[in-house]
Amino acid sequence: MTLDKMSSTPYNPRYRLQRNPMRLKSGDRAPPFRAEDVDGRSIEVGDGLARPLLLSFLRYASCPMCLLRVDELARAAPSLSAAGLDVVVVLHSPRERILRHTRRSLPFAVIPDPERALYRLYRVEASIQRLILSTLLPSFFARWVAAIRSGHFGGAVDGEIGLMPADFIISAEGRIAHAHYGAHIGDHVDLTSAVTYVPAGR
Repeated sequence: MTLDKMSSTPYNPRYRLQRNPMRLKSGDRAPPFRAEDVDGRSIEVGDGLARPLLLSFLRYASCPMCLLRVDELARAAPSLSAAGLDVVVVLHSPRERILRHTRRSLPFAVIPDPERALYRLYRVEASIQRLILSTLLPSFFARWVAAIRSGHFGGAVDGEIGLMPADFIISAEGRIAHAHYGAHIGDHVDLTSAVTYVPAGR
């Protein structure tokens, strides 16, 4: 992945994902970056976005629950776009593995981040305890079955297995309108209400 950090915040490339980093919140400036998606297109997040953005951090490319979420985002993308909200997904897997597991073109950009630089930038959390607790939830089994029925059977784990998902709705001015840090691996922002965070006039 080509990643050009534009943030003025000091950055330590050896910094590991913390278990409880200080979360970003509504009103904060979205940490700016420039990266390439799996198709080689340059994706830039920062001040002066063309449109508000849903920036969705998932886990690794073969994760069945994550691929189920990719399916949901793909189905919702036309209505989200019509409401003025673009979508960008980040996975902490190499490009080749993402292309292998997504199996089709998607209506949004997918950024490979195997070094998890963007996860650190957006303070995405990792927790083995929450990963274990995820497997005890009734909703976990329902979504797992749905993932299997959709043909997502899992595979090799890339990077840190305890990463939790996170979603950020970013205004066109580069501010976080809503931040959602997943409490478990199936916890994402509700797509039906996501557009309510898009400022009037976009």
